[in-house]
Amino acid sequence: MGLVTISEQLRQLRQQRQWNQDTVAERLHVSRQTISNWENDRSLPDLQSLLLLADLYHITLDDLVRGELNMVEFKRTKHRLLGDTLGTVLALSVFLLASVLQESNRWWLILGILALIVQGYFGFRSLQLSRRKNIYTMAEILNYLKTGQIRPSNHRRTRIILETVGALLIGGLTGGIFAWFWL
Repeated sequence: MGLVTISEQLRQLRQQRQWNQDTVAERLHVSRQTISNWENDRSLPDLQSLLLLADLYHITLDDLVRGELNMVEFKRTKHRLLGDTLGTVLALSVFLLASVLQESNRWWLILGILALIVQGYFGFRSLQLSRRKNIYTMAEILNYLKTGQIRPSNHRRTRIILETVGALLIGGLTGGIFAWFWL
């Protein structure tokens, strides 16, 4: 099951019982329009209404709002991953610029080294987040960013090995090109 908002959860629970909005409104002593507003995400039920809804549908309050809480966590994680990626790209860009301009001034070399350190920091943060969320490959990360779900991987170990070898080859090739230009 994907990320479900409270409004979707309320609609699904009502439809599972084959109730119409009038039935739910009657049982909660609210108007049908209030139920419609909740289900269409125009307003949220207050805490007392949430407790009544949980009791009506025979579920816990936690189960009722869990999807909404997962959505908040998902958005936080998504923003952090995107921020780390942007930080990595910017730091790498500064490093590349500094490596090209390095011969004209020693300060560019220092700036390049600092940019490389910053790039390593953001890369490490992304790696930590990926491990904590149990996502390792780029395909899994992209899927997580799109859906918020971690899809089971049948060939995870093979993918990790191939991506690691690929990253090592690209890193070695990039290092070789920079060394060739500098020497």
